[in-house]
Amino acid sequence: SPTEFAQERRAAASRLGLTVKDLAKAVHALRRQAFQEREAAERERLRGTAGAVIWPPGFRMEERGLVFLSDGDDSMPVLVSAPFAVLGESRTGAGQGWGLWLAWADRDGRQHRWAMQRRLLTTDPGVLEAELADGGLRIGATAEARALLRQALGEVETATRVTAVPRTGWHAPAGGAAGYMLADGTPIGATAEPLVLQNLAEDAARRVATAGTLAEWQEQVAALAVGNPVATFCLAAAFVGPLLEIAGEDGGGVHLFGPSKRGKTVAMRLAASVWGPHDKAGALRDWRTTANALEAACEEAADGLLTLDEIQQAEPRDVVGAIYAMGNGGGKGRLRADASARRRRTWRTFYLSNGEIDVATLAQKAGQRVPPGAEVRLPSVPLPADLWPELHGRPDFQALCADLATAANRQHGTAARDFLAQLARIRAEAPEELPATIAEHRAAFLAAHVPAGADPQVREVARRLALVAAAGEIAAELGVVPWPKEAATDAAATVLSLWRARRGGDGSGEEAAHLAKVRLFLVQHGASRLQPIWLNPTTNELEEVLDPARPVVNRAGWRRMPNGSDLYLIHLATWRAEVCEGLDAAEVARTLAAAGHLEPGEGKNLARRVAIPGLGKIRVYTIRASLMSLADQEGLSG
Repeated sequence: SPTEFAQERRAAASRLGLTVKDLAKAVHALRRQAFQEREAAERERLRGTAGAVIWPPGFRMEERGLVFLSDGDDSMPVLVSAPFAVLGESRTGAGQGWGLWLAWADRDGRQHRWAMQRRLLTTDPGVLEAELADGGLRIGATAEARALLRQALGEVETATRVTAVPRTGWHAPAGGAAGYMLADGTPIGATAEPLVLQNLAEDAARRVATAGTLAEWQEQVAALAVGNPVATFCLAAAFVGPLLEIAGEDGGGVHLFGPSKRGKTVAMRLAASVWGPHDKAGALRDWRTTANALEAACEEAADGLLTLDEIQQAEPRDVVGAIYAMGNGGGKGRLRADASARRRRTWRTFYLSNGEIDVATLAQKAGQRVPPGAEVRLPSVPLPADLWPELHGRPDFQALCADLATAANRQHGTAARDFLAQLARIRAEAPEELPATIAEHRAAFLAAHVPAGADPQVREVARRLALVAAAGEIAAELGVVPWPKEAATDAAATVLSLWRARRGGDGSGEEAAHLAKVRLFLVQHGASRLQPIWLNPTTNELEEVLDPARPVVNRAGWRRMPNGSDLYLIHLATWRAEVCEGLDAAEVARTLAAAGHLEPGEGKNLARRVAIPGLGKIRVYTIRASLMSLADQEGLSG
């Protein structure tokens, strides 16, 4: 009884020469020492156990959660948080960014995993706790509980190591085989250490979500691309991203443009369905976005596919810079609030773009022109009117599109995961196989479809399209897409021919721009600002042909027909100020002369001396009508 216990305690204290209070303190100290010794022994035992988690003294992870006992088993436990697991200690491949890989279930039973950086333990109270609370982990409401949580996370030990990666794509931890990190934090492939994604985007899980089976996607989506070159090309392009690192290539893309209601977005949605849902909340994105958001999208699609819909919605003054940024593979440098440098976003991705206009037309709205370098990074490909020649038994194009949209809603995201798993296996078992296969496919494509002597810019675009062909052929060989051999190669060749036909040949982009600039001036002003002149057979002198109904205003030059073919005579001042505005006028003249569209003067002079009525002999640039005939050929071929 309590009375008997009190009597025994007084007697024991008397025998030891202590007061009852001192005896109680001594007993408590002995019990606390025993508790600490047991905990220390248990921690020492766990240090030799693989995968063990060693909590600091006083902390226990129980079924109800993390608790803290300040004075051993006799103390009142403090409930710090709901239960969670420490899966390992994380750091980057360079040994930076140390943290903990945590896992827990929220109150709905949904599983969460988070790579907590240890630097958060040094931030103001509430920052770390807010991250955990946002994921549904219950944390004690008192300041004591929050302080104890930080102490536990700061002192917990585990021998398990994981490699933290800052972005999606391929990573090879501990110098071993490479694995692929999906945007939702799912690692693919057997790696020397587990991979964990440090920064998980809020909507990442939705963008790479799966539905249906691979077999259903193959039958209901991929099979319907056969016989439709542009659709086949877009699907093949969806597999390029994971091959960029393997092939030693930087990122790049293709822009497909044409009038509305031709099925551009449908083809783009097919490509998006390889990775996830094909809507704007899923794998399909808009051009209408900020520069910062575009950088985030590029990094989230690293070693993958970035789809950008409706380029006409983009801000015209930003589009050229965006093209360079996407191709450069890195975002702007930025600072944290404490003036330290933030991690710079990096990526290597393949991007598909579409819209009703080409890149150059959009840039012109902002008074810009597209440099040849930007055209190479994102070549604009005009789409043919018969974009979907094979309807696969459907009565019309609209019915085919409706079936494809329904199928892609139900089946998506499985193809990329299967493709990545097979690539990871091949990279681990035979590291040289994939680079050799890609090189073989690309070499065959270039040999068959790029003429000798083509400009380096043409070859660069062709090399990218050859990689699309290789990606599609490899996906078919691995059984990811149900296509016959050479289907992807033929589709890429079709896209290349469309681009070359619109470009006007295989010369450099600068030369093509020079020809287009002069041609445009003649088309716009040839009849209104060039004064017709003719050689009077009686006087053997050049005379103006005057037409009161169509007087020439603001004259820029003259036009004559010596042999039934026009010659356009442009005054030197007009040539420099208007015809070649924004360009090197002398270089433009040299381009036309080299192409045979300009009649040069004597010696090294590109301008000829011509007798002009009322002015005598003056120097003019003499443009042949062949320049306009080239425009007719482009219109027919495009």
